[in-house]
Amino acid sequence: MEGRYLTLDLEVKDGVFSYYTDEGLITSRSYYRVGKKYKPSVYYNASGELDAKLYDPDFMENMPEFPGGIPKLLEYLSSKLVYPKEAQKNGIQGTVFVRFVVSEKGVVEEVSVVNSLHPAIDQEAMRVVKQMPKWKPGKFEGRAVSVWYTLPIRFTLSW
Repeated sequence: MEGRYLTLDLEVKDGVFSYYTDEGLITSRSYYRVGKKYKPSVYYNASGELDAKLYDPDFMENMPEFPGGIPKLLEYLSSKLVYPKEAQKNGIQGTVFVRFVVSEKGVVEEVSVVNSLHPAIDQEAMRVVKQMPKWKPGKFEGRAVSVWYTLPIRFTLSW
């Protein structure tokens, strides 16, 4: 971002550092402590809107939730995943980690593999995640926001 950043809204206790461009648009807000818990910095896009995809999940009021919660998520995965024949034939098993954004509208976006297991398994995990129904969005400061979510998906062969 262009412009010089100015520090405003500084308090000694439970402090907040806010940074603005010369044009007056907020670019970020850093919290060094709120109560007994540390809060992360939050960032804003070029329009001055909150970019929650940079939030630390530990500080969300509510993380995104699959419809019906974890039990339904596990049921969904087990019913939709198809073990790739190439991986089965070669005895490949383990966990692939898929990262994605749950948007403020609950839509799954920006799907990628962050811990690869095997190309065929990675593709299958991404295919199923991309087809997920809408989630209940995460919340930060009382409003729905886009949040990064990492999902481990275990592929196990049974003999």
